[in-house]
Amino acid sequence: MAVNRWWQGLQDEVYWLEVTDREDLGVDLRAPLADDAGANNWRYTLFQEARLGEIVFHYHKADNAIVAASVGKRPAIPS
Repeated sequence: MAVNRWWQGLQDEVYWLEVTDREDLGVDLRAPLADDAGANNWRYTLFQEARLGEIVFHYHKADNAIVAASVGKRPAIPS
């Protein structure tokens, strides 16, 4: 999937949103290379664009709200 990096070079565009129902919220970000069906998923592909130092807001489905924020501390690790 080609990514339109419209935000590239814009200093203020450093925010990402994780939407999850995981109980271990904030432990790590999981964006597999493929979804459960083995297909590319634009959400996962887009998250690979996140860079160190960028801010991630964590939206928890059970709370129906953003419940935390974190800062990217290390590069993505393929799994």
